[in-house]
Amino acid sequence: METPDAPFLRTLRSHYGLTIAMTRGDIRRGRRLCEEAILRGPFEPHLYANLARLYLRAQRKDLAAQTVATALRLAPDDPQLANLARRIGLRREPIFSFLERSHPLNRLVGKAPPPPRDDLAAFLSRRATPGGGGNYSSK
Repeated sequence: METPDAPFLRTLRSHYGLTIAMTRGDIRRGRRLCEEAILRGPFEPHLYANLARLYLRAQRKDLAAQTVATALRLAPDDPQLANLARRIGLRREPIFSFLERSHPLNRLVGKAPPPPRDDLAAFLSRRATPGGGGNYSSK
């Protein structure tokens, strides 16, 4: 028999809370259900996504942004959360914080896709070994 803290039940509680808020407009009850689900599964980013959607329905963009930021700390590469963050208007910090966000250098580097992690690790390991092909001279 499943316990009340089973992952499926947490997800179900969260979706039910979001559904109540969206269809019936009962934001208070929906929020309570979503928050209960998060209390029972605080490391599940999709639960935070549902709460953020509820906050958007309630026209509380500030709370939605905080909730999505929390979820992104748990799952920074989650495409669903990235899409929700864009919808809310969350943006990463500029690459060069000493320049304006609109500076061409920040715009160019900020839009570049990050290097694949495997390639970056290989690159860094080549640079860290003696004779690893770096541009440094021992002369």
